[in-house]
Amino acid sequence: MATTPDFDDADIPAAARFSRAVADLLSKRQAAGEQFPLAVFLMSDSLAADVRERNTEHVPLLANGNDPIGARIWLAQAQVRNAYALATPLSDAAEAFQMVSTGGLSNRPAIVVDGRAATWHASLYPRGLAFPEMWLRMDLSDGPIAEADLKATIHRFWYQGLRTPDVARQSPIKIWKSAADGWPEQGPEGRLQGRLRDVLFGAYPRRKIRAEVKNEEGRADIFIVGHATAASGVPAQVTDWVLELKALCDKTTNGGNVDETTVRAAVTKGVAQATLYRDTQNGVQAAVCCFDMRSTDEDDEACFAHVKTAAEAREVRLWRWPLFRAADDARMASFASLNQP
Repeated sequence: MATTPDFDDADIPAAARFSRAVADLLSKRQAAGEQFPLAVFLMSDSLAADVRERNTEHVPLLANGNDPIGARIWLAQAQVRNAYALATPLSDAAEAFQMVSTGGLSNRPAIVVDGRAATWHASLYPRGLAFPEMWLRMDLSDGPIAEADLKATIHRFWYQGLRTPDVARQSPIKIWKSAADGWPEQGPEGRLQGRLRDVLFGAYPRRKIRAEVKNEEGRADIFIVGHATAASGVPAQVTDWVLELKALCDKTTNGGNVDETTVRAAVTKGVAQATLYRDTQNGVQAAVCCFDMRSTDEDDEACFAHVKTAAEAREVRLWRWPLFRAADDARMASFASLNQP
């Protein structure tokens, strides 16, 4: 089984580094042939305090992959180099969630691994099991990412972190200066890029996630690099996806108006950038991800009508998510979608 690529992860959140370290450990345990129904990993920033007065087993070499991991709740730091297992074995997920909650550990970033099928399933809970609805599916493979899978991951990022002003402000990287007025923070695309990059690190821990990649055509927003096998049979790295991000705004950060022509031009530019960046990097797939901050009822078809033909010819995906200015706007949009034929 392929080993985890060498990453420079110094500037990514601890929860994303935790995801990567656990994915590497799971790869080693799969290669060892371990079978188990469930395992839970909790990231601790204060490991000594968290294990104090708890009945635990110290496993200092867990990261080497030689110790069984199944049916246990593990406490470890982000790199999983020094770990402790709670002494009580697990029987099912409900018991695990209850044990974490009653043990006062439900606010620790968590990874729950379901090993009951041949292909293990892992879910990252960046805010801990106290928020069971806030999760990301971790892709434990290192090969090509299917379009539907990547779009679903970005959709979950939008739904959990951007859809309304209330969820958007939970991150320290602010997107809105004044959501009610439609004023974005300065440089909203860069802010969106930083937040999405962090999510992709957690969701795809066995890939390289590169942001602001400089090339002869400019700077690409996000590259996702995975593994493939060359025609000669030699392992190779390949740029699986190129993502170009666009924040569509009708107001500036100071309240000025942005005309529709400027918005349309930004989308057109996004298609051109995604095409060029993919081609110069010998990339496989490309998408323009539009995060629509405008006060508009425009749907995807209307937003992309002027670039649809060009994007299809260049095989560039066009994806859009609206950032609502109030929770009531989001509710009304959801209600309207239910009544569409």
